[in-house]
Amino acid sequence: MDEVLAHLTVIDAAFGTESDHNRTLRNKPDYHKSQGATRRVAARLCAALQNPKTAKDYLDLFDLRSKFIHGRTGLRPISTDERIQARSLARRAANSLLNLANQKLPRETLLTEPRCTTPQLLVSI
Repeated sequence: MDEVLAHLTVIDAAFGTESDHNRTLRNKPDYHKSQGATRRVAARLCAALQNPKTAKDYLDLFDLRSKFIHGRTGLRPISTDERIQARSLARRAANSLLNLANQKLPRETLLTEPRCTTPQLLVSI
């Protein structure tokens, strides 16, 4: 579980912002206004990687993480596939953030500009 937690922390650090937890800091327009912090990170990951499936994968892994952290029922052993998926998402997230950084814009601007091409995905998850 430590490995999965570390990989999810990388993704949160790459795509999470202070404004996720403080609405007054959000740029307008706010494309994911009704979404919580976790889904906002998922939307940014989806946009940065240009793959809607990454949002669902991240949210599934985050749910697994939450079951562990909060002692929820239904926790099961982490599969090899889930560990590989978390590692792959973290690696791709870090790479895409480096590519975005080449645009030489402030981090907050970079992370508010891209939008998930399928926002309905985040609503339906």
